[in-house]
Amino acid sequence: MEIIAFTIAAFNKELLLDNPTYGRVLRSDLHTLVEMLRKVPPTWTAGMLAAEMKKMSAEKWRKYALTRAYLVREILPLAALLRAIPTGFTTIRMQSEMGDTILRHSFR
Repeated sequence: MEIIAFTIAAFNKELLLDNPTYGRVLRSDLHTLVEMLRKVPPTWTAGMLAAEMKKMSAEKWRKYALTRAYLVREILPLAALLRAIPTGFTTIRMQSEMGDTILRHSFR
């Protein structure tokens, strides 16, 4: 497994700090992720978690910021897997200095 210091007890603590009433609602976007994390023995990978986390809206993650930060901090591959990859942009101007170090990069 790709885990460093993840524990379900610490995860639950962060989850309840973000939303003290979590679990009273029968279904939310976060339930599938929480169910994956609570399985014993763990059957998930960082890739599976990242795929599930990407399904949730930015608004939902603002609400659960501590929970997301905990997961990214304790399951190291998540940081790279959740990083945004820019697509569909066009470079309109680039300036460089000696040694071809890019100073400014303008996008359209």
